[in-house]
Amino acid sequence: MIKAGDYNLLAKYIVTGGTGFIGTHLVRRLLAGGHEVHVISRGGTPFTPFENVTYHQADIANRSALETALAAIGEADGCFHLAGIADAGYCQSDPAKSNETNVDGSANVLEAIGATPVVCASSAMVGTNTVYGLHKQIMEDIAKPMNNALCVRFYNVYGEGGKGVVNLFTDRALHQQSLIVFGDGQQTRDMIHVSDITTYLTEAMEMLHGDSDYEIPDNRILHACTGVTLTAHQIAETVSQEAFSLTGFEAPIDFREMPEGSINVSLSGTPLPTLPTQSFTNGVQKLISNYDSSPQAQTNDHVSAASPNITSNK
Repeated sequence: MIKAGDYNLLAKYIVTGGTGFIGTHLVRRLLAGGHEVHVISRGGTPFTPFENVTYHQADIANRSALETALAAIGEADGCFHLAGIADAGYCQSDPAKSNETNVDGSANVLEAIGATPVVCASSAMVGTNTVYGLHKQIMEDIAKPMNNALCVRFYNVYGEGGKGVVNLFTDRALHQQSLIVFGDGQQTRDMIHVSDITTYLTEAMEMLHGDSDYEIPDNRILHACTGVTLTAHQIAETVSQEAFSLTGFEAPIDFREMPEGSINVSLSGTPLPTLPTQSFTNGVQKLISNYDSSPQAQTNDHVSAASPNITSNK
C-alpha cells in the first residue's frame, strides 16, 4: 500500500459509480496513470467495459452486497465515491429513493470502507431548498468527522458522454435544431468541463495522501468550479457559434416560459487557484470535435443534475 507522499506510485483504487458519466472519465484517467482500478456499480460490467478494470456489481444501498464487493477487492489505497442519484428533479419527486441511495447508500460506503481514504462526490446544491441538496448535505455531515474523507462539490459538469444542458444544446445545434432556454435566459451557472472535475477528484485524493500543494480545508470540502458564471443565454450562444463552424448552421435560441415546478438555482463558488484549466469555449470545442466518439454513460450511477431547460444544476 502507498504511504503519504507516494500517491503517484502505482496504486489500487475503488470507484463507486464508475460506469456513469463522471466515473467513466475518472476511470480512464486513473488507468492512464497506471493504477489498478476496481469499479463498484449497480449495473455491474457496462456494455463497453474498459480493459484492465475489474467490475463488481453491487447497489450501495444494499450493505451486504457492498461488503461482498469490498471483500473481493481487498485492501485499497483509496476510494472515489461517485455512486448516487444526481438528478435533482427525480430526487424531488421521489425523496424516499433519494434518501435510500444518496444518504443510506453513502453511509454504507463511508462505514464499510473503514480507514481507506475516500473522496466523496457532493454538490453545489447543498444549502438549497431541495431534496437533493439536503441529502448531499447529510452525506457531507456523515463524512466530515472522518479523518480519511474529503467531499468535492460539483457545479455544472459537461463534456463528452454527459447528459446535461451543454450536451443537449450541442446535440440540437449539430442537428440544426433550435436551442430551448426557459425564462429570460439570465439565470447564471458555473460550467465546468469533466476533465477538470477529474483533476479535482485526483487532487483531493492527493490531499488525503499528503502529496498535494494544497492543504485540506478545515471544512473538508472542495468546490469543483471555475469561479466564472455564465448566463443561460451565453451558454446557448457559445454552443450555437461553435457548432456553426462545423455545420454552417447557427442554431436559433428559443426562449420559452419557465415550466411550473422547475428548480431554478444560481450558484457560484471559489475554485482552487490553479484549477480549472479548461475555458468554457474550449470545453465546448472539445465536446463538438469528439461528438461522434463521446463515451456514453452506461448507468445512472452518477449523472448531471442540469436539466434540459437549464432550470436546475448540480
